[in-house]
Amino acid sequence: MKDFTAILNNVKVASTKQGVMTTNQFENIDGAKFLENVRQTTTGEKDGAHFIRASLQISNGVCLSRTDSNAESLANILIIDCDKHIDDNGEEIDGAPDPKTIHDILKENNIAHVLYGSHSHYAGKKGNRYRIIIPTAISYDKAQLAPSVEFIVTLINSQLNGELLANAKENCTWAQPWYYPRKQIDSTIPDLYFEYLDGDAINVIDALDIPPVTKIKVRSINSRDGEISPIAAFNQQYPIRDLLKKYGYKFCFYGSENEKWLSPNSTSGQAGISVKDNKIYCHHNDVLKDGYWHDAFDLMRARENLSENDGIIRAAQITQAPDGGTVDQHNKNLFRTRSSDENK
Repeated sequence: MKDFTAILNNVKVASTKQGVMTTNQFENIDGAKFLENVRQTTTGEKDGAHFIRASLQISNGVCLSRTDSNAESLANILIIDCDKHIDDNGEEIDGAPDPKTIHDILKENNIAHVLYGSHSHYAGKKGNRYRIIIPTAISYDKAQLAPSVEFIVTLINSQLNGELLANAKENCTWAQPWYYPRKQIDSTIPDLYFEYLDGDAINVIDALDIPPVTKIKVRSINSRDGEISPIAAFNQQYPIRDLLKKYGYKFCFYGSENEKWLSPNSTSGQAGISVKDNKIYCHHNDVLKDGYWHDAFDLMRARENLSENDGIIRAAQITQAPDGGTVDQHNKNLFRTRSSDENK
């Protein structure tokens, strides 16, 4: 616990022994008391003692009611709710990945944390369900909450094989109430608790400045009536997510605005590829990092080291025309027919 005592000095949360329907009986507690609370798994009903990520404003010596507007604007802990995993088909399924594996990943990255089972975990019907508490090196605000959560979830998923951790919308709700560890009186499931207090608090992450998805390089495409654009056909017939998998990218995160993928060229281990509307934007080390969004054709051409012209030839050969042949065959047949008509 070499640095954790200092970390706890910066932590203050609003805490209550009441259920979530009672919003006006909070007290602000320090990090040491908070750690004491999360280390204890009590028994009882699900609804009960809980906390929020920040302290509440005080009026006449009493905490104001639990609302976003009454919560202080800065916090020093992240809470990651882990209820579901993402399968190979991209579907969210009940039950989070193995908690010991998640604990080990955070420990290997020297991230201080506490992980505890939630009440529904001990019901034993929906798989692993737990929460992770992670301190931040400095206080963060509401704008930094979502990108900081994204950083943690993508870090975890970049190092998982198979099932990935699904992000929960509650992770990014400022005054979200979080239950302390509690289990049913008759539960036979062992207590779920891991802690690693010798690690570091994580750095706060600012939101990335991503241009609108309409920021793309304009192409000059010359085509005659009846011809099929190989580029347009390729983009329609080859979903960019399938290509990302083919070229070694790894899916890591579903966000409200876009997805995040890890580039095979990544040296940081952070998912720096945004995906939206069948286009990608590269933040980190990647062949397509140039400040523009790129389509599936661009990805194929760049990953196969093709010039623009060679990429068009390749796209025409592997896309299908309405008549069942390739786009290449369709356009060549059209050219031959026109040439024959012109020579008559």
